[in-house]
Amino acid sequence: MKQYAQLAVPLLIAAACTSGDQRTPTAPESVPAFARQPASSIVVTDLGTLGGTTSDAVSLNTPSVGNRLLIVGSSNDRAGTTHAAYWYVDMTTGARQAGALPAPAGDAQSGAGSVNQAEEIVGGSAATVGGLGRPVRWASSTSSPSFLDITGFTYGGALKITPSGESMGLVGNPYGNQAAIWSGSGLTLLPGLAGGNATMIEDANAAGVIVGMSRYTTTGGGQRAVVWQNGLITQLPDGGSNSFALGINDAGVIVGMDWTSAGGTRAVRWLPPPATIGGSYTMEDLGLFNSIAYDINNTGEIVGQYQSGSNLRAFYWIDGRLKDLPNLATNSGARAINDNGDVAGWSRLRNNYLHAVLWTHVR
Repeated sequence: MKQYAQLAVPLLIAAACTSGDQRTPTAPESVPAFARQPASSIVVTDLGTLGGTTSDAVSLNTPSVGNRLLIVGSSNDRAGTTHAAYWYVDMTTGARQAGALPAPAGDAQSGAGSVNQAEEIVGGSAATVGGLGRPVRWASSTSSPSFLDITGFTYGGALKITPSGESMGLVGNPYGNQAAIWSGSGLTLLPGLAGGNATMIEDANAAGVIVGMSRYTTTGGGQRAVVWQNGLITQLPDGGSNSFALGINDAGVIVGMDWTSAGGTRAVRWLPPPATIGGSYTMEDLGLFNSIAYDINNTGEIVGQYQSGSNLRAFYWIDGRLKDLPNLATNSGARAINDNGDVAGWSRLRNNYLHAVLWTHVR
């Protein structure tokens, strides 16, 4: 479902691994083989902007039969102001409608982070450009926004909204940030790893299993992928450095990324232990160079991005079979996949502007 936000301005507008993340190539580690599949039938649709040059799609719902697909993210307007944005797509006719979500009065920028089946949306908003964000919820694409509680904190952001309407993300102050859940008007904080001062939620499944990341030191150390169950935090296995858990499906399979010993990143999935046996999660490398897995759906289909030459490439992966998703021009990244197999993300135009895109007929 998501990106992980840059917390200097925790807004959901940008991501720490966006299209601008052009890492210096490093030697790939030994990785499992995969079968590359033809992608000739896949359709990529440019969702456009709100009149500006840039947009990004980070979440989409799974519409019921006859309903429109709803995609959310951010886009700038002609004046360069960044707004929380939405795109409706009629999957039968292809008709599209785009717009800006209503902004909190007086705020200067906003971004949307997640949408659920009821078309409820969460994200972040800031009073000044580059200022500290506040978590926001929209009951629909046309509803006035409401701020989520951050009592005792100076900023926050909502990255996930569940089917039942719970909002999840983070709240923070100058000393660090904590994983946060908003249910009704209440705010609940989840524990982080011992000794750390930065924790955030990225996704959750229908069983209430929550994933995200937690810093393991207060002195500039990296983040570790974590899972919460019944309020208890568990660190996921990784390569011993930084790791991030970004998505989870209802079977409990988690996806994200892990830093390699060579200095790059690798898209990974964590398989849960059998319920009848117990044990710990196991981590599997998807076998892609300098890569990130952003999302997984209930079929087990995974999407993300990897480095191909000097460019970034959106990918679709299922049980060892890989498809490259087509670009608008050069670079692309897939952020989210729904249970129908529709994929949302971004791609660059030839003029180097980044646009939100939708990929269909991916399977």
